Amino acid sequence: MEELKTSKFSIELKQTAKGIWYLGSLKINVDSIEEFNSLIDDISPRIEEKIERINSKNEIKEDSVQEKEEIILNPEEEMLFSHLKKIRLELAKKENYPPYVIFHDSMLKKMVKQRPVSLGSMKELIGEKKFEKYGAIFVKEIFQFS
Repeated sequence: MEELKTSKFSIELKQTAKGIWYLGSLKINVDSIEEFNSLIDDISPRIEEKIERINSKNEIKEDSVQEKEEIILNPEEEMLFSHLKKIRLELAKKENYPPYVIFHDSMLKKMVKQRPVSLGSMKELIGEKKFEKYGAIFVKEIFQFS
């Protein structure tokens, strides 16, 4: 979610599960209909342009992600991958989620290849929300396995 605020308006952009951005809400604080019309005429094209620009960047990212090949692990990496899958399964059972909700196999393989042993490097790899919930657990497991 991205938010832009001024004294006259507040814009909230939201994102779908597939990564498409859209206008979530627009709050306008004006004193007259003339001021409203003027403000809308001014900001509407800029909002549309910004959303299109953000979404076009996301399309490029999605295309490049689809072109990537499967991550191949050597026997030692396979052992760590299996260990991380066990940890993921334990967490999934506790939280009553399917394991892929915690991390997909592809993300576990990225962890194995990159071996993030600091909280900062893990956060970069998995993102803010997953990091808050699972980051420290997986960093600890990777560190102990090494």
